[in-house]
Amino acid sequence: RKQHDAKRVEMATTPTITHVIFDMDGTLLDTESIYTKVTQEILDPYGHKFTWDIKSKMMGRKQHDAAQILIDSLNLPFSQEDYIKWEGEKSAELWELVAVLPTFCSEDFGI
Repeated sequence: RKQHDAKRVEMATTPTITHVIFDMDGTLLDTESIYTKVTQEILDPYGHKFTWDIKSKMMGRKQHDAAQILIDSLNLPFSQEDYIKWEGEKSAELWELVAVLPTFCSEDFGI
């Protein structure tokens, strides 16, 4: 009887999970280091640095919008489409090297 009552109390106080938001990009996986490295490689021939000021303006934006922020910030001589193409090609070579962020390296998550 006591076990049954304890289970009833546990069920009554445990919230029901109704939704899960799953975001690997920059949350579970260190994708930001890839984006930073690739963008700097794209900028090197033009003599520019990919600074935190520019990166912070690009983060969380749609790809075309982020590309335009980069282009406008540094007055670059290429289009959004060029940047997106180069970024895709260069980052594709690096995705298999993406590290799991230490926050989520835990036996609790099976990692």
